[in-house]
Amino acid sequence: MMRFAGLATAFALAACALPPAEENGDAEQRRERAQRHGRLALAYLSHRRPGIAREEAAAALALAPGDPEALHAAALVELAAGRLPAALPYLAAAAREAMAMPGWRDDPRAGAILSNYSVALCDAGRIGEARRWRERAAAVDRAAAGTGRNRAPGWCGADRATHEEADGGS
Repeated sequence: MMRFAGLATAFALAACALPPAEENGDAEQRRERAQRHGRLALAYLSHRRPGIAREEAAAALALAPGDPEALHAAALVELAAGRLPAALPYLAAAAREAMAMPGWRDDPRAGAILSNYSVALCDAGRIGEARRWRERAAAVDRAAAGTGRNRAPGWCGADRATHEEADGGS
């Protein structure tokens, strides 16, 4: 099993060994390269290499600071390190940028970003905001509305009284 994990990491590293996008300044190449760095960040997280994951997330943001996937990767690195307050601004920006993408309602990446933002808001105790973002995520991915932590009531780990209070007593 470890052999396959190492092989996946080697392929991911090879993907970033392309010529630097800075040489020609092409925005699309920069964005694609940033997304590769973001995917590498997540791969390193899954292999319990948080320091390298953070470096890859920083590289993604340096190449494309407003790319929703780069922002999302940076947020996930922060969340994995237990730094919820540091992750929230990345997730907020990622969610805004994802919703600004053409066709975002049909893009599962947008659904994942919005869903993760709703869970992070829940973990931060911001139940009302979390519910609104959960509904936006459900607009992208109807299946997510009934799974995992997005399930209501109690989807946010809050007791029923807190949930009703956050929803204005509904």
